[in-house]
Amino acid sequence: MKTKFKKKLAGLTVVELILDLVLSTLVVSAVLGLYVNYKTSYNYQSDTMYIYQNARTAYNYIHDDMQVAGFYGCNSNAGDIEYKLTPGFDYLLNNIVTGFEATGTGINSTFSLASPSAGWTPVLQGQMATRTPDAGSDVITVRFSDTNSSGILSADTTGASLSSTGIQNNVAVGDILLISDCQRTVLFQVATVGTNTITPTLSVGSLNSGAEIYRINVHSYYIKTVNGVPGLYRVRNNVDELVVPYVQNMQLFFGQDTNSDGITDRYNTANNVGSNPITNLTLSFLLRSINKHTQSQLETSFKILNAPTAMQTTTTITTSSDKYLRKSFDFNLNLPNVGGVL
Repeated sequence: MKTKFKKKLAGLTVVELILDLVLSTLVVSAVLGLYVNYKTSYNYQSDTMYIYQNARTAYNYIHDDMQVAGFYGCNSNAGDIEYKLTPGFDYLLNNIVTGFEATGTGINSTFSLASPSAGWTPVLQGQMATRTPDAGSDVITVRFSDTNSSGILSADTTGASLSSTGIQNNVAVGDILLISDCQRTVLFQVATVGTNTITPTLSVGSLNSGAEIYRINVHSYYIKTVNGVPGLYRVRNNVDELVVPYVQNMQLFFGQDTNSDGITDRYNTANNVGSNPITNLTLSFLLRSINKHTQSQLETSFKILNAPTAMQTTTTITTSSDKYLRKSFDFNLNLPNVGGVL
């Protein structure tokens, strides 16, 4: 006789199902919360690191130019340069560094980044005259020659034409160049270019074989906002380029040697610098993050130009509580080729 067994099927009660759903929801919520917190923290740290990296990059661009500012070949005494052209503002090479002070941003000033006063002192000149920097940020122009020559004079010359092997590969008609044999240094413009020969628009006079020909560089740095993104821009020989994004403000403070002892003893804004040599530059930036953050912005006023502290000099910039991270940076650098004036 066969015995039949019925298998009892076990299932979840409604209460058990609800408890499972609640527990699952709590676990998922906890994991999701951890992920959101991690992502928020990661974005915050990434943006903070990006701000520091951009500040260092912005400093490096200007620092590198300042290291060669006023270099004009083997005779870099700007007072010895002869001009075989009528130079525009950009090519007045005795002005190694020119600063333009933004209106309302002087010593111990306070201004709003949202509504700064327009204008600069002195007024923007040269290649900067046609640019439109953000109001409230200083502007600087630096002049120097290439550290490597574009050509070497292959024979003595009376200056009507200049012979140099392969020079046609390095220069073009209209270029403004400098030539120096360490006895004479002459600034001139190229009229024609031939094979191994260039002709100046005006004779450069007698120069010895071995004289080096250099390209002159004029770099200007300014802050500009394009499509909502602020940045540090450079005009490089009249061509604009964005070099560091998310730089919102730049302030400059010029150190000078007023008694010719080789030591910086006075600091001034660009509009108050006279004829004394510029030996030092205090460079201050305000940088912004790429992204907005949910954390409340704790600081809406930023003090820059805190160096040198002995001068007790600050510029305070107030910003809106727009959730962007911001940080200010002060840098101090020397000019090796002392002798430039604004």
